[in-house]
Amino acid sequence: FDISFELSFAATAGLLYIAPLLRKLKAFERIPAWLSGSLAITVSAQLAVLPILARYFHVVSLSSLLANLLVVPVLEIIMVTALFAGIGAALLPLAARFILAADSLLLGAAYEMTRGLAQLPMSQVYLPPVSFGAAAVYYMCLCFFLQTGERKNYLKEIIAGKRALVLAVVIFAFMAGEGIMYAFCPNEMSVHFIDVGQGDSALVITPHGRAFMIDTGGSRDASFDIGARVDVPYLLEHGIKHLDAIFLTHAHEDHASGAGGILKKIPVDTVVAANEGKAVYQASMRLSSSDMDKAVFASWPEGTEMILDGVRVEVLYAPKGEISKKTGNELSNVYRVSYGDASFLFTGDLLKENEKELLRAHDVRSSVLKVGHHGSKTSSSEEFLAAAAPEWAVISVGYENSFGHPSQETMQALERHGIKVYRTDCNGAVVFKTDGKSMQVQAYRNAENAL
Repeated sequence: FDISFELSFAATAGLLYIAPLLRKLKAFERIPAWLSGSLAITVSAQLAVLPILARYFHVVSLSSLLANLLVVPVLEIIMVTALFAGIGAALLPLAARFILAADSLLLGAAYEMTRGLAQLPMSQVYLPPVSFGAAAVYYMCLCFFLQTGERKNYLKEIIAGKRALVLAVVIFAFMAGEGIMYAFCPNEMSVHFIDVGQGDSALVITPHGRAFMIDTGGSRDASFDIGARVDVPYLLEHGIKHLDAIFLTHAHEDHASGAGGILKKIPVDTVVAANEGKAVYQASMRLSSSDMDKAVFASWPEGTEMILDGVRVEVLYAPKGEISKKTGNELSNVYRVSYGDASFLFTGDLLKENEKELLRAHDVRSSVLKVGHHGSKTSSSEEFLAAAAPEWAVISVGYENSFGHPSQETMQALERHGIKVYRTDCNGAVVFKTDGKSMQVQAYRNAENAL
């Protein structure tokens, strides 16, 4: 069940069984032999792994067709010459160095070619999540294609003789499945605390499938885009191809940087941020001025609300002022998401001093608390935890992070208040589902359900 095994196994099966048949098709016979062979190999491998790509990655690379034709021959040259250079290094070390240096240049050229092909329009195409049943039907159709002409005719005769019955069964099964889903699908909201390492990222899906995010995670390392590599695949896995909004608590990279990758991949109606200025967010999200101008960017004042499918989002706290040279955490917005009697409180990296200001102005009672500042001792005062009185708490934190989060002080405070704690470094993604009255909690790792 390892992804790499599934891909390798399916791709090899495609090369063995599908590629020979593709080369016999009239369309391939008209193409030069050197080109048709490479094309048949690429297409056959893609056909064989398509459901797997849809299930795990939700994209198919069309640029791979060109990459196999243009880049793979270069890689073959690199491997063959490097092999001979390694063997001959004992006898002609200077010559081997020249050959390996040339290989290094070729490798750089192959990388640039691949990167250029990946930037082409439609280089990647979205694939909707595929169920096991749909994948089984797909592979059945592939198996039918692989049969000999005699077997195909035999199967066609069976289908043709009972065409009306087959069609009626398919239509009935489809309508029955849709009806059962509509009748028994719970009218509930789900809140997903996504594991983005040392950062905050949460996805809220309304009872009718609309979605928004509160923070997006991110890192100071620009070489790994959390938004594109973690958030977007997670959204697509849950069928989210459009966001009504992204709410950012503040501009620090571990909260806002991932929004840049999301904005490049998925339509977002509005980005709501704290009062730190657009330029600060542009730098954090690593967006160009043109990309930034395409986004609808807003700073909502304290007290603003948005309601989607009965789910209410409140801006409880929106401090104003200069960004501190020390942290900038004191400008964190606080959002509360409510559905029925269930509510979720998101405090960003709010400091204890700001928690006091928030308590003076608002009732912060909530069912679930996203613990401030990854469980640091600078947040989550005793007074704040008593006022919020959550039954559950989630700490979004990186595994063995260098900051020592969460602090022992915070963990002990949560325990004293009898709060059930989930941590993304221990539990992975944590999902809460509620119909507005009861609550169900599911964790990716060490999972347990609590009603």
